[in-house]
Amino acid sequence: ADYAKMTALTSKPIIIGETSSSENGGSKAPWITQTLLTDLPQSFPQIKGLLWFNENKEQDWLVNSSPAALAAIQQTAASPLYQGRLS
Repeated sequence: ADYAKMTALTSKPIIIGETSSSENGGSKAPWITQTLLTDLPQSFPQIKGLLWFNENKEQDWLVNSSPAALAAIQQTAASPLYQGRLS
């Protein structure tokens, strides 16, 4: 509902100012790839960027908290979806 309200106001790109995931639950790497490579582009196409909360605070939110999480974020960063273009 919030996304619909924002996109009704403007056609400008949206940036998520802070996101992260912990290893709790055991699905951080799949969450990264599913969310960033599929869910955001398909369901929220005006979201064009995000900032990862990369801290070990209360929980380990680091992007490289496991080899699988690091590989997932590297795969995502290499995607044309997140390469951007200079015009």
